[in-house]
Order: sequence, then structure tokens, then C-alpha cells
Amino acid sequence: MRAVLCIIGLWIAPLSVHAEEVILLRYYLDGKDRIEFGVPRAELEKTPDWQPRAGRPAPLTRNQALEIAKKAAASEKLEVSDLSKLVVCLEQTNRFEEDLIRGLPPTGCRWFYVVEFKGSDIALKGKYTFLVTMSGKVASKVLIKD
Repeated sequence: MRAVLCIIGLWIAPLSVHAEEVILLRYYLDGKDRIEFGVPRAELEKTPDWQPRAGRPAPLTRNQALEIAKKAAASEKLEVSDLSKLVVCLEQTNRFEEDLIRGLPPTGCRWFYVVEFKGSDIALKGKYTFLVTMSGKVASKVLIKD
């Protein structure tokens, strides 16, 4: 009986850690594999709600998000000095990704910047793409192979 409890305890632990991570964005690479960008739930909850149409400035500007993403790229030893293919988009979680929408906290800012240093080149999308929340947090990236 004791061995069964230990196995169950180990099985539950990773689920509780994963529950604290909120997936904001999912890129499908080749129809099967995907990259998921996530941040801790508390990160979203601590930034006040903001809507672009509200007429208020964003909690984080495009240029601030770009600088944060450049630092994240440098920490991964990626060369991003050529900005000729730079794309910076203000986005929200895709409303058709219902499982992601259900995972969002009820409060906090749901807007984020997606910074792509190599444009829309799908082969480089995960490596040179960074998601920056309105609080300035860079999302973690996880490659899921299906």
C-alpha cells in the first residue's frame, strides 16, 4: 500500500506545477509538432487589465518589449542584430484555442507582444520568437512533439 501512495504522489506533483503555468500562445510547426509559450499564472494576475481600445497607453511599450526580447535572445546566445525581418505584434490568446482560453486567469492583463527576429520563417519560428507579457516577463518555450 505504501508503494502505491508514493507512485500516486509522484504522478500528481508534475500536474500541480504545470497548473501554475498558463499557456498563452501555441504555434503549430508541421501539423504535428508545436511550440507552447507559457508564463506563471501570478505574472498575468499582477498586471492590471488593459485593452488597446481603452485609449490608455499599454503597460509596456513595443520598444520596451523589443529590448526585453533582445536580452532574452542574447541570454540564449542568439544573434539578432539584423532587424530587417523583425516583426513585433500585439496579441491575445487565440479565441479558437478553447483549452488555452479556459486556462487563463479571470483577472489580469491578457495582452502580450510576440517578437519574431526572423520574420515568419517557420523553420526558425520557435528559436527566434519571444513572447513578452505586459509585465515584462518573457514566456518559457516548450517544444511538444506529437
